[in-house]
Amino acid sequence: MRAKFILVGLLIAVFFVLTSVSGAADYKRGADDNPVLILSYVAHPIGMAAEYLVARPIHWITKQVNLNKIFGSKNISEDKSFVWE
Repeated sequence: MRAKFILVGLLIAVFFVLTSVSGAADYKRGADDNPVLILSYVAHPIGMAAEYLVARPIHWITKQVNLNKIFGSKNISEDKSFVWE
């Protein structure tokens, strides 16, 4: 039983020592840049624009009182189609 406590304590100590060695201080601008992250900076505004210009107007149209029966959607009392979230 005592050996298990010593082993667990040793593992916790090793964990804390290894986490202090690694860190963001070794970041090298240019060499460590992720190309997917850079592409996401371009893709995110395009996706948000598509949501507000395409998806939300479609949602708003299908929730109208006379059209909701055609599209099979339920009318809700408070429509937040164009609320910035």
